Amino acid sequence: MTKMSTPSLGCPVFPLAPSRIIALLSCLGLIAGLSAQSVSPPPSAPASTSGAAVPTDDEVIVLDVFNINETTQTNEWVATQALTGTRTAEQMVNLPYQIQVITSEMLQDFGMIAVVDQLSAIGGFVGEADQADPAIAASAGVSGGGGKLRGFSALILRDGFRMTQPPQNINTQQVEVIKGPMSALYGAAQPGGLINYISRRPTSKARYEFSFTAGSYDRWEPSVLINTPVVRNKVYILVGAQHMSRKSNVQYVEANTTTLFGSVLYKPFKSTNITVSFETQHLDGIRQAGAPNYVVDANLVDGTTNPVNWDTDTGYVAGIWWPWIEQGLNLSGPNEWYNRDYDRWHVQFEQGLGRNWRLKAAYQWQVKTFDQNYYNSSNLSLAHEGLATAADGRPYGGFSGYVPEVRFQDYSFPYAALVDLSGEFNTGKIRHKLLFTADISKVELDSQAWRLPTPSQSPQFGADVPADIRYMDPLHPNYDLVSWYNPPGGGGIYDNIHSRDRDLAHVDENNSNAAHGENARARMSSVHYTNLKAYGYSVSERMFLFRDRLILMGSLRLDQTEYQDYQMTTSRNVYRQWTQDGEQLRALATARHENGQRVGVQYFDGAAWQTKMTTDGSGRPVPMTVPAVFSPNWVPGEEDKLTYSVGATWKALSDDKLIAFANYSTSFNPEIVVDDGIGELMPNETGKGFEAGIKFLPYGKKLITVLSYFDIEKHNIAISNPDYRQGDGSPQYLGSGAQRVTGVDMDLTWIPIKDLTLLASASYMDSETIESANKTLVGNRMTALPNKTFQARARYRLPPGLFRGFTVGADVSYRSGWVRGYYTAPTSSSAGRLYEWMPDNILWGGFIRYEWKAGKRTTQQLSLSCRNMFDKLHTGLGSTRSLGRQVNLTYKIIYR
Repeated sequence: MTKMSTPSLGCPVFPLAPSRIIALLSCLGLIAGLSAQSVSPPPSAPASTSGAAVPTDDEVIVLDVFNINETTQTNEWVATQALTGTRTAEQMVNLPYQIQVITSEMLQDFGMIAVVDQLSAIGGFVGEADQADPAIAASAGVSGGGGKLRGFSALILRDGFRMTQPPQNINTQQVEVIKGPMSALYGAAQPGGLINYISRRPTSKARYEFSFTAGSYDRWEPSVLINTPVVRNKVYILVGAQHMSRKSNVQYVEANTTTLFGSVLYKPFKSTNITVSFETQHLDGIRQAGAPNYVVDANLVDGTTNPVNWDTDTGYVAGIWWPWIEQGLNLSGPNEWYNRDYDRWHVQFEQGLGRNWRLKAAYQWQVKTFDQNYYNSSNLSLAHEGLATAADGRPYGGFSGYVPEVRFQDYSFPYAALVDLSGEFNTGKIRHKLLFTADISKVELDSQAWRLPTPSQSPQFGADVPADIRYMDPLHPNYDLVSWYNPPGGGGIYDNIHSRDRDLAHVDENNSNAAHGENARARMSSVHYTNLKAYGYSVSERMFLFRDRLILMGSLRLDQTEYQDYQMTTSRNVYRQWTQDGEQLRALATARHENGQRVGVQYFDGAAWQTKMTTDGSGRPVPMTVPAVFSPNWVPGEEDKLTYSVGATWKALSDDKLIAFANYSTSFNPEIVVDDGIGELMPNETGKGFEAGIKFLPYGKKLITVLSYFDIEKHNIAISNPDYRQGDGSPQYLGSGAQRVTGVDMDLTWIPIKDLTLLASASYMDSETIESANKTLVGNRMTALPNKTFQARARYRLPPGLFRGFTVGADVSYRSGWVRGYYTAPTSSSAGRLYEWMPDNILWGGFIRYEWKAGKRTTQQLSLSCRNMFDKLHTGLGSTRSLGRQVNLTYKIIYR
């Protein structure tokens, strides 16, 4: 349960019992480990379970417990080690989880540059549409941009850190996916699992690459990658640059991405690594907007300035307006644009401590700035007889409220640091591996949105937005609003955004260019500030018994989160009139809270902020009884959470031919959700999950089949109140809900002959909403979740002779249909909902590559790849149209 308190954003205050438990376990484990080094050193592990890579002169092999590279792969597509399962490099067959790895070679072969396209290779993953912006589903490591893993939002990490910039192929070594609740290793996470992008690191042998890609949607993409030793056996560098530009099958949409990065690896001693990395990214373009829903059977209201106004208690939301999808229309028009900039420093120190212990310490700093100009509307079009009709006689409608809006986000991550101490020792015939971790991070968010006012909000300028824009007919759109964004006299939305003007003292009712005020050209429609600190401490152990045939694992983690959160939404921060203690007040105002109750308001009197409390006879504050037209001020809080994970792996047959595994894990996600209606924090989300399965390797690494059953639950999900009306004192959320997903996952890796590799995965998910204030959902299948997925990929290197140097490949992915919405009746404040089913989808792709030598050190490649081969029209889990057929030609030259 979240505790309302005044946070101390200095040193953390530890809850006594949990911290003592972890401290005791840590001390005992460390003492036992260090003492055991002199008693009996760990025996060499069998070849099939060794986590060490076979060194080659192509790689820097130091402290392999924290690193993976090409030498740990069976071939270019098949990896055998992963870092994510234990935060150290380990053979995947030894882990009691189902883990999938996507190598950089596979991504490059198929030309999968979009995050959602890359993750489509994962069993049980479903995501958004593949759009022009390849990073659209990688929003700073939040939740995969709408993607779901085993039914729940997928957390995307970069080298174990959350909140990082979108990953790029040129700087990716491999993508690791671990399924199930993973908070015991990584802290706050969703129960479905997490995705960890592992970055490239400098290697010991010089390598120079240049490539150029051109193809569909005016795509062009040059890149360069340089890896070279600077001081033999001491200093190595890796630098790269990449630019990608392409358009879309949706009106006006385009995306441009530029990435520059560099990494220096310094080895002052044999057992010491120091790596310093820097990366900067710039993304800009016109982002694709989703298709609007449309309303049917609504009663129009005559005599208003809105020609498509209807009674809120009539009509039904029928679902996506498919003509919009089919024609590739764009809600935001040509004036939409966005800019995103990321800067990141990453420093990592690795040190061997004697024979059996290894230390890793890493620090990351990052900032993100984001500006966007777009249109905000109710996202509903109303079919009626007043506007144009389609060719088949069906009436079209217009948008009920189409408002230009601009927003910005400034994300600052002043620091994120982690320390991992890994060691192994023996107690008799039992081998132990211990891992102690500690991490800390700080996040600061400043997010604001500004929009043109309505006539009621700004008598002077609100009426200046023409009706054919505010209530736009989608068949005859009017996007001509450039002058309104940045008027000659100043005070437009552009001015407010670029100046980051959030000083509420600049209010002047008589100044039309003010950032706020009754007659301002632009008003703040939402604001969100967050100041969050997170601390985590964990201890985990793996015990190898019976000559490593039985491996037991356990992890325990304590997370502490301290935060201050401030939110105002929708029509807040405009002048309001209300009655309080018999006095008529009109001002720019926000709410004043004490002990979680609204007891007064803070308002601006034209010169300074004033506070007016509602008090009893003795002067003590009492809860307000006037209409609640104000949002909460800063809401402080803190959360302490213990999570754990236990698991076992049993090698039932010799030579690892048959392995049984099982695990049980818990998770938590400290979502800062404030009920805007009552000003209270919602409980943080929690999860739990069980998984059991087998790993079958009858021919070693040439044939690997993993089959598992899972059962996952998520609790404390904030349920929206359909009758919520801003300012009437009603709650925005109706308590917490719960969801459950059970199912079966299967992964197959088959290398029947040396030059042929086949990969496949399939998943079946039976989902259910088990608790919800919306009774329509209880007992029904979860929305926006297909229950079946299947993916298969194959690559064949043709034999020498006529086809020497040729490699071909093909892939297919299937996603079953899913429910987008259930039937509900209209309420007093909102339209009803009709049942909506989205169709299943099959996509095909392939590639052909020719490779030849040009001298002893130079290799050249020419590749042709195709995505969505049959140009299938489809959407993602949202309402955006995915790209159609994409054919791309790539030339690459490599010098060693």
